[in-house]
Parts: sequence; structure tokens; C-alpha cells
Amino acid sequence: MEIGTVTNPDKNELKKKLRERLRNYPASDLALDLPSGNVRVRVAVYICTNHKSFCKETHRKLDLQERYYEEFIDRLPGYILGRFYRDYSRDTARPHFGQMLKDCKAGKIDLIITKSISRFAPNIKGCMETTKMLRHLQPPVGVYFETENIYTLKNYALLVEAETACPDEPMTRSDPNAES
Repeated sequence: MEIGTVTNPDKNELKKKLRERLRNYPASDLALDLPSGNVRVRVAVYICTNHKSFCKETHRKLDLQERYYEEFIDRLPGYILGRFYRDYSRDTARPHFGQMLKDCKAGKIDLIITKSISRFAPNIKGCMETTKMLRHLQPPVGVYFETENIYTLKNYALLVEAETACPDEPMTRSDPNAES
């Protein structure tokens, strides 16, 4: 703990319980709804890394993530991969994230898939603001957070609960130089 930092045990306990709940939530309750009939869902995949040093290894990891999501989407009948949006930092300017939002507003995307909330936004408050804006587009755009198994058009309440628990907390994740 840093000197001068005051921790609120109630807030920390609430965050711990929320994270545990998200980890243990039954996947069958949160899974994406597959389209029926001839409906086609246009999917964008957002990949963001926060590697301290950008090198050939970083490109390899990003390429592996792209292949993973190509196969993931191929297994979902009715889902069509539109485009990958890649940014290299979640804290500074994210030009591809901005372009993805423009494409959503232009009606080019129905669903965004991303690895986790922490890859989508630097904090839960930013995540909430963005997903709320996307939900209110016509037609609405959903975001599927794979790690948390949250689909914002189906179980948005879990994000609301997370935002209530820790609105400005930076999203934490493992070592950015670790294997993704």
C-alpha cells in the first residue's frame, strides 16, 4: 500500500464479491443469442494491447488473437466477421477504437466482441458510458466481453453493478507483457 492511501474495506470487499460473482456466473445464462432465420450479425472485434515495448513478439500475439476470433466467429452460424480494430494502448489515444465507434454510428456493426472489459476501456465508468451510447443507437450495438461473459444487450445489469461498486477504478489486468 502506498503511503497516504486510504482503503475502504467495505468497497474492497464489494469489488471482491462482484469479481467473484462474474467469474462464477453460469455461462448458459449469459451466452450470446444466436440469430434465427436469415438474420446476419455483422461483428467487429476490438483488440487492445498495452505492451510496454512493441516488438515482433507483440505482433505475433495480436495475430494469434485475430486467428482465435476468426475461428470463434466461424463457429457461430449467422455471424459475419466485418473487421478487426487494433489499438496498442488503452490509456492514450485509441484511433481504431474511435473509428469503430464511428462505424457503429454509421450502422456498419451489430456486435463488438472483445476479450475483456479491461481491454475495452481504461475504467468501468468509461466502459459504461460507451456501452450505454451503443445500446441507444438505432439499431442498438451490443458488446460481448468474453472473459466476463457479459453481453450488454442481454445482461447490462452486471455492468451497472460493477460501475456502482467502483466507477473510477482503473480496470486491472495481468502483466501487459505476459502471454495474451
